[in-house]
Amino acid sequence: MPTNFERARTVIERLLPIAAELVQGDLDDTIKTRLRALSVSYGNGLLNQNRRPVDYTRSTTHIAYCYRSLAAHGDWLYKTLRESRSNVRRALNKNRAARVACLGGGPGSDILGICKFLIQQDLADQEIEFVILDRERAWNRSRRLLVDTFAGELEITERYQSLDVTDDDQWTDDWDFCRSDLISMNFFLSEVWSFNGNGTVSRFIQRIIDRAPRGTLFTYVDNGGDNLLEAMVQYVIFTGV
Repeated sequence: MPTNFERARTVIERLLPIAAELVQGDLDDTIKTRLRALSVSYGNGLLNQNRRPVDYTRSTTHIAYCYRSLAAHGDWLYKTLRESRSNVRRALNKNRAARVACLGGGPGSDILGICKFLIQQDLADQEIEFVILDRERAWNRSRRLLVDTFAGELEITERYQSLDVTDDDQWTDDWDFCRSDLISMNFFLSEVWSFNGNGTVSRFIQRIIDRAPRGTLFTYVDNGGDNLLEAMVQYVIFTGV
């Protein structure tokens, strides 16, 4: 089975020729610039209530993000699932396709961690359906490249649903994703929490919890500490009631 790093490298290698056609100048220098920009954005900038959302539209940013975070974020989620393996196995081991909703799914770090868990737990025969809820549609290509790395190992389907949790005027009535066996929040809240000044993000999370059926499993993996920025990762699994 390929490692997380090998899967991330495959995604990057397939994105490079696409980015090369769009970039004027040195591609490596542009990607390094995007890496520095991400580091700044994920520093103290995450707590700045006046900041702009991180721009994830560029393919060079996707490459930088996959290089910086994809493998690690996937592995932290995998380790979180493993800590509560009996509950997770019960949630995902179905006679039908297991349903997973990924809040802020981005390039697929949630998919990476969950699929690694299924393979390691001898659940590779389990069909799984992912619903990716993200503000940025441009992630779709990177995520599908990642899903392709599991060809022949797992039967995966995934669909994208546009969602900006910071703007409740844009929320649709399509909340069927709440009826999932597992709902993952993988480095999601720290990126949107500074936009919770009017309580929109809090209302969104509460609505999901209220609408999820009894027994739905939630995973939360994110920066730890009171200010979300300490050098640690905080994780928890809890069950909807």
